[in-house]
Amino acid sequence: MIHRDLFFTLLTFSIVIICGLVIGYHLAPAQVVEVTKVEGESYIELISERIMERNHNGISRPMAVYKAWLIEKYAFEKGLHPLLIAAVAQVESDFTHHTTRNHKGAIGIMQLTHIVEAKFGIEGINLEDNIKYGVKFLSYQLERYHGNLEKALNHYVGGCDKYVEEVIDIWTGLLSKQ
Repeated sequence: MIHRDLFFTLLTFSIVIICGLVIGYHLAPAQVVEVTKVEGESYIELISERIMERNHNGISRPMAVYKAWLIEKYAFEKGLHPLLIAAVAQVESDFTHHTTRNHKGAIGIMQLTHIVEAKFGIEGINLEDNIKYGVKFLSYQLERYHGNLEKALNHYVGGCDKYVEEVIDIWTGLLSKQ
């Protein structure tokens, strides 16, 4: 009887440890997502270069720098990595600020939907507000899913795993260029 109780105690303990490792594995990306601004550190140049590379409409350099500045500003404001936000913007809109809604009702560089706009009480037509509330919505999703980046991104992009993988691939690619 004692051996049997000991066996079940060890089995339970092992399951708890394994679950903890699995949960820890899924939470690991959140440790990289959160970032605090280091004095003098800026991602504006890298992000604006990426915007210029991706833009097929002949965006001006000042507009690319402005978009990059907004991305960095609001990412740091919410404690998120600016290159993650840039990756989301690239996947969502290829950095193009659409002022008309697409077939799914999304608008702007961060592709905000009516649901996101209603949640925050805004209209996403303005470029700055679109980035600000896109970052705020991703931050909200990260809190909601306890730092699980894949779940937060999945909800942000409307449940498409392909886009989640693409965002993470672009983000890690940008991180390697720092």
